[in-house]
Amino acid sequence: MQGRNWFFVMQDGKNYYLSNAYHASDDDLYKIYAILKKCRMMAEGVAIQEAEQVKKKGGKKMVV
Repeated sequence: MQGRNWFFVMQDGKNYYLSNAYHASDDDLYKIYAILKKCRMMAEGVAIQEAEQVKKKGGKKMVV
């Protein structure tokens, strides 16, 4: 990943929301890092929930 200007998109049902630009060349860099970290935590949470649902249904757990 590279770039000076960063934008983030969020989907809510059929709607999409686009953030304002974050500039990696100034203090926004810390905000970009925080957003990416939060996205990772959210993705991990979804993966854990899905794995628990598969386990409850008696399915096999996949290791990625």
